[in-house]
Amino acid sequence: MHWFDWETLFPRLVELVPDGMLALVHREWLRDEQLWASLNPVYDRHSWNEEFEPHDLVAELERRSLFAESGRSESEPVPWRPTLEELVAVHFSASGFAPSKLADRERFAAEVRAAVESTLEPRDDRYDLDVVATVTWGRPGAG
Repeated sequence: MHWFDWETLFPRLVELVPDGMLALVHREWLRDEQLWASLNPVYDRHSWNEEFEPHDLVAELERRSLFAESGRSESEPVPWRPTLEELVAVHFSASGFAPSKLADRERFAAEVRAAVESTLEPRDDRYDLDVVATVTWGRPGAG
């Protein structure tokens, strides 16, 4: 959702599927506090979004009358064993690290690699992490 212009998307969804439900899926893979502490300075140096404020997506959409939650389900932690390159690649899915907007993509990737390698011990060239997924469903609103 962070890639879309919400004020354009949600009224269009209501128009296209007036009685439809929307499922919002969020994955949380950065659950290791030490890894977060190592990566946070890298994020601060490289994110193009200097005014970034973390927010609860569903709460923000509801505040703007763009979504009305009907239900929510959260998974138990599920093991995720990424390689170093998979861990680097997942960063580019975040809007603050979109490759087209980064000043120096290669330097960012190198600093992510260094932060991971200095924090986590690989096992069989993979890192032991957990992922939790949350699915929230409800009706889109026109704002």
